[in-house]
Amino acid sequence: MKKSIEIWSSLVNIFNLMPFAIRYVTIFSLVGGILFISLPCMPFTKFHIDEKVVSQTQFWASGYGPCIVILGIVLLLAGIGFIFRKQWSIWLVCILLLVPIGDLILHSIVDKRCMSYQDIAILPAIAYFIYIISFYLYFFKKRTVRNYFKINNIGSVGSGLNNQQK
Repeated sequence: MKKSIEIWSSLVNIFNLMPFAIRYVTIFSLVGGILFISLPCMPFTKFHIDEKVVSQTQFWASGYGPCIVILGIVLLLAGIGFIFRKQWSIWLVCILLLVPIGDLILHSIVDKRCMSYQDIAILPAIAYFIYIISFYLYFFKKRTVRNYFKINNIGSVGSGLNNQQK
């Protein structure tokens, strides 16, 4: 009992040290990772592919099941990385934000009837682009985030600046 209280209090202390948005990204990553790993494995969940209800076997055979489980594992890794202040977790979340764009490009290449440039909704695309830029600016430019991850040299995380702090 005492050991579990110590673990809980140390976890609360870690979350209190986190910047505000990092705390919520961490919680989202951990909860999302658990859900993305567990939901495709549950037989009572309904799966939809191309607006049709499919069985769990068809869902896994189409490749969606393994992709969702891999995404869940990556989300869990990002959440754990945020808790342990690992800089690679920042890059992991930024790469995850680019996955929908890569998916859109892949579908437009593989399936010509799937997507054309006229089908792209401009306002949501602009909003998503602004969302990605704001995440980048928050993760790589905000001083509280750099301090949390113990990033002394701004240039070490991709800004190109050469700062002489040690």
